[in-house]
Amino acid sequence: TVHNLSQHMQLHKSHGLILSHPGAGSSTLETTKENLKNTYKAALDYLIKKQQAKELILHGFSLGGATQALGLDGFKFPKDIRVVSIKRQTFTSLPNMARVIAHRLSNPLGKVASLIMKFFGWSLRVDKLSYKLPDHIPQLILETGTDDMPKHDGMIPAEQALSLSRLLKGKISRKKATIFRINTGHNHPLSPSIIKRVVSWVETQLQQK
Repeated sequence: TVHNLSQHMQLHKSHGLILSHPGAGSSTLETTKENLKNTYKAALDYLIKKQQAKELILHGFSLGGATQALGLDGFKFPKDIRVVSIKRQTFTSLPNMARVIAHRLSNPLGKVASLIMKFFGWSLRVDKLSYKLPDHIPQLILETGTDDMPKHDGMIPAEQALSLSRLLKGKISRKKATIFRINTGHNHPLSPSIIKRVVSWVETQLQQK
């Protein structure tokens, strides 16, 4: 919750910016790829130029992970800013996720759903954008599953887990991306033990820069 987040930031003497997607809540913008990307970049500019932030811990949950991937694509950070990227329970590809979900109703419907997403400009490859992220920005991927394999989290199918992407497997093997598997449903809060692991990972990455 926002209250718990506020307490956590006070404990660690940090500040936070909560970003709502265009079209969500009271936002009047249309939900398009371009609006998602521009909104995220505007938030980064605000933190860097207005707030003069020197450390950025970027967290994207579900669609927020895709929005983060879009917003970071091509964004140039000043050399004196330390950045880490966290994506929690997001998907590999939006069209493929639509195909997997619709396929459970019928195979032709799955193919049609994927084509519709691509036709309307939603050919969003989160794995490809994550792979393009510069190696000096450490990536942490949180997904539901066991040590060996991801599993369905109630929203994201196991086959759409980022860790299964051939692109990101290369990053993981070179230790440019880290996977934490969690025993948590899609809309459930993280356990205190997982939060401690994430905090420890973040602190380690920031200290290495």
